[in-house]
Amino acid sequence: YLDENKQLILAILDNQNLGKLSECA
Repeated sequence: YLDENKQLILAILDNQNLGKLSECA
């Protein structure tokens, strides 16, 4: 359960980072 939560959080953070990079680009 915790591992799945960590994966979801990491995925969300990755998506946010990609979105920020796209906005900057």
